[in-house]
Amino acid sequence: MPVNRHSGVSIAPITHYPYISIGDSSQDTGLPLQTIDSIQRSSEYLETSSQTARGSWSSLQLFSSEKSNGSQTRAAESQEMNREDSREESKERNDTPEQETRTEPEKPRPFVDKRTGEEYAVAQEGLLGEGGFGSVYKVTNRKSECFALKWYWRGVRDMDIQHEVAMLEAAGKHTHLVKYFGTVEDPRGLCLLFELCLSGSLDTLLRNRGVITEEETRYFGAEIATGLIHLHDQGMIHCDLKPDNILFASGMRVRIGDLGLAERFDSKSEDGGRVGTEGFRAPEVVDLKPHTYALDVFSFGCMIYLMLQGEEAWLTEGKKKHPKRLEKLLDMNECKLKPNAKDLVKLMLEFDPKKRLHLKNLSSHKFFTLGYFPTVLNEDVFHSVPDFITDGKRKAIPSESEQEVNTKVNAKVNTKVKLDPYCDLAILYRNTDSYEADL
Repeated sequence: MPVNRHSGVSIAPITHYPYISIGDSSQDTGLPLQTIDSIQRSSEYLETSSQTARGSWSSLQLFSSEKSNGSQTRAAESQEMNREDSREESKERNDTPEQETRTEPEKPRPFVDKRTGEEYAVAQEGLLGEGGFGSVYKVTNRKSECFALKWYWRGVRDMDIQHEVAMLEAAGKHTHLVKYFGTVEDPRGLCLLFELCLSGSLDTLLRNRGVITEEETRYFGAEIATGLIHLHDQGMIHCDLKPDNILFASGMRVRIGDLGLAERFDSKSEDGGRVGTEGFRAPEVVDLKPHTYALDVFSFGCMIYLMLQGEEAWLTEGKKKHPKRLEKLLDMNECKLKPNAKDLVKLMLEFDPKKRLHLKNLSSHKFFTLGYFPTVLNEDVFHSVPDFITDGKRKAIPSESEQEVNTKVNAKVNTKVKLDPYCDLAILYRNTDSYEADL
């Protein structure tokens, strides 16, 4: 027996008679009236049951939808509460001291030289700085002597390490080079041992002060020139002069460091590699032309401009050169350089290396001969202007024109101007025909 799919009620089959019409009760159907009434009532019942079933199904769908929406809402609220709890827990973890201590770098264990057994413990100050090849730590030996130890990172080629060692040994000892004491063969790798300089470089000083005075520039410039001339006399080009590599010993004595990119001068070389640092790279390096001693002079000139102006000249960057940019920088109203300083910078930043100022002529330039030259500086210059400047004026320092007259008057007595009171600068005045030929 068929079953209604909505109501589930069993339905008796209806016999169709071809000669009657159930819908019209007024006609004579040939059937008893009781039978006809029964059939009509059954049809009405089926229709009512169908409507009821449809209503029940719609109500069931609505109830299910409301139930589903309610469950989704409660689930969303639960997730939001969980997220808030997680944020609170995360905030509490970040506020705890344990979270801060996890971020601190771990201090390396002592370095031990396998050859001698000498041990170098990392001092409390720990890391002094990082470069392109490794980290530098302050270490102490068993005699409580302090050193700077350069520890190479993994992945640095042995040939690069051996190259720097060879350059350090070839450079020898000099007042204005960082003192090199040798290698330490630690089980973790080869390390280099240097003198411990002050905790700050020329870059640190310039970042703290912005610009420095002409007097300080003369002081630092003369000592940098002395160290460079020594390197050039050994047939070496530094190739990476920049404020980061100008360190200081006690009394603010200049120490030129980092000979990792240094190379020997080769007059027969027909091309050159890409060395140096952006902002201090010579034009011939950008063009991949042979390297000469003049390469260091250009980088030196960039540093002098930075010291006096407080910003980099950016005459070369990437693979581009900007030969006319210097003239615009020196002629603009914001330029802080005085006439003698401008002339010195122009000569040192000449794009043609053959026309560039030679270091041997540096001491005779008016910037050095006519200005006040301090004999000593202290570590306060890292943060403040030295004592010889008061309210923006020099203390008992004659004007440049007066000094020029005094220099001419005393020319018969003093034929040389000594730049560095602690170092014999006779090499600044030597006859260097071979030096000029190399350029």
